[in-house]
Amino acid sequence: MIYKRYFNIIFLIILLSILFMQISCKKSDNFTIKGEITISKSNFFIKTNKGIYDLEISFESNVSFELSYIYKEITYKQKYDNIKTLKLYDIDFGKYYIRCNVYDLRGIPKISYKIDFTKKQYWYSSRYESEPNDNFEIASDFVLTNYNIYSNVGRLVNESDTDFYRIVNDTFFDMNCILTISTSDNNFSAILYDENQNLISNVNKNLPFKFLAKKIYYLKISSKTSDFYHLPYIIIIKPITSLSNFSEFEPNNTNEDANKIEINQTIFGEISENDVDYYTFNVEKEGFYRIIFSSSSFPFSISLISDFGSFFGDYKMHRAGSFRHLLLPKGIYYIRLNNIEKSISKTFSYSIKVENDSSSLEIEPNDDETSANEFTIFDNLVASISWEYDIDYYYIQLEKDQNNIIISMEDPFSILKCEIFVDNILISSLDIKEGSTQILVSGKKVLIKLSSLNFSKEIVYNIKVGN
Repeated sequence: MIYKRYFNIIFLIILLSILFMQISCKKSDNFTIKGEITISKSNFFIKTNKGIYDLEISFESNVSFELSYIYKEITYKQKYDNIKTLKLYDIDFGKYYIRCNVYDLRGIPKISYKIDFTKKQYWYSSRYESEPNDNFEIASDFVLTNYNIYSNVGRLVNESDTDFYRIVNDTFFDMNCILTISTSDNNFSAILYDENQNLISNVNKNLPFKFLAKKIYYLKISSKTSDFYHLPYIIIIKPITSLSNFSEFEPNNTNEDANKIEINQTIFGEISENDVDYYTFNVEKEGFYRIIFSSSSFPFSISLISDFGSFFGDYKMHRAGSFRHLLLPKGIYYIRLNNIEKSISKTFSYSIKVENDSSSLEIEPNDDETSANEFTIFDNLVASISWEYDIDYYYIQLEKDQNNIIISMEDPFSILKCEIFVDNILISSLDIKEGSTQILVSGKKVLIKLSSLNFSKEIVYNIKVGN
């Protein structure tokens, strides 16, 4: 029994000794190193294990020195003049090692220093920015390798700090994504650049964007004011796989980069100063279509272009409206949108939709005499003034010398202007209001022109030949 008791005591001592040795050998997350510099030996390296650390470098007296952050072939330098203590935040020792060169000891032959290391224990420690990342060359890497959601948390260490990120689509396919900058306030400015450091777009919280395969992009984040700069921000890149109703994806500033629209699909987009957005859709079978457009602000210009000509060229839109009753042959079409107010830097949101329309309606375009819709005495035509500058022309060949043209509408607030031409001569001009208006026409070759006098919304009307 005595031997067994001694054996247990010895085993316990050995176990405690091993545990003590493990604790002693393990480097603490927070630690201090000390050293000394002289005139002949005035530089030293700052190294530690991989991780994100805050540093406090303290000298015995004021000195001037330079920190060189070394990463692969890149060396990023920062100078500090006549200081005793320097605090650095979020330094990535998995990326950099640091050389400190003291070039002015202020006449003192020997100065002691110490460096306090504090390892960051963020709740988001799986992904965070790498300081310093103050320019394009030393930007923090953000690599997309598949269709997962990617996120990164950063913060500005002071009000003049700027954070750069290098976003790399390391796949072999283009990725439609939503780029989100999530912040607790609106104090942050975010700008996206291409691989040649050319401006692509400002990022106002959310930016739908197509990251091209094997391409590099840069994201710059800075503070607009001195308030709340220290609060963290989150960068989220979410790939989009379902495109039923979706947002525009930049870049789409040319025909070649146009976003594709499916018929009966709604697109939500944003447009800013000097921005131009292109969309394309395919008509597989000739038929009637309409384009519905709305915006948070106006004016806009909108164009509908095809390989065989333009249906509408830079129409100025002051209100929400639609291009209705478009008879489109089989082919590929492009919609171009741009902000007319070039001097205004505000960003506007809009929606646009292409959908099927009824063949029993008016056929756009019919905005001049050469494109006038033809109808017969047997037709009861349903039509509309779709936007402020819309004009509708109709041509009819009548059989009798005198006929009644009946135009009716149910809107009590809208007024249409109607002009009647016989043999190219204006014979009548009148206002069309709520209810039915009969116009007696003498002549057989009749041209009718309709427009709005007080457009505020789409005006639907009927036109036919009466007894």
